[in-house]
Amino acid sequence: MSKKSKPEQFNKKAASVKYKPQEVIKSLGIKPGDIIADIGAGGGFYTFEFAQKVTETGKVYALDTESSYVEYIKNQIQARGLKNVEAVLVKNDDIGLTEHSIDLMFLRNVYHHLPEPIKYFARLKKYLKPHGRIAIIEYNKPRPFFFRLFHRGRHHTPEAEIVNTLIRCGFVISNRFDFLADQSFVIFRKE
Repeated sequence: MSKKSKPEQFNKKAASVKYKPQEVIKSLGIKPGDIIADIGAGGGFYTFEFAQKVTETGKVYALDTESSYVEYIKNQIQARGLKNVEAVLVKNDDIGLTEHSIDLMFLRNVYHHLPEPIKYFARLKKYLKPHGRIAIIEYNKPRPFFFRLFHRGRHHTPEAEIVNTLIRCGFVISNRFDFLADQSFVIFRKE
């Protein structure tokens, strides 16, 4: 049985130069005033990076199904004095935001946790503005043996499977990046 990671561990890993976080953020083309949903926010590393990019005129929603991660992010929001970040505990497949309000949805290493991806992304579509985008970063090949020993289930999804799912849900590829060694990185937009 796998042990739940602590938010600090998520942040340390996300910030690692191996995963090129600054290049990822630059590739997203975030502008002041954007509204972003960081889905599966974990410890909030990307949430807080996005908050700087959207400035006080934008907003970042840190969404997670794990209450301890949401509480950690809430504590960080308060400690940092941020007014443009909101942490939200998601109880089911519905993320509960306002329809047609999101410029960018960001999912990093989340896709493989989704039990029914087609239904999930079909539901997410309603939250995006007409020009809204979904960015998905996901391990695209099996992790090393030692990782699989301690973590049950599949912790990767081939890029082709992700693309097929999003196309079936009415999205098209906006950008595809290949600078991450072990992960696919694709940005989709509404068709």
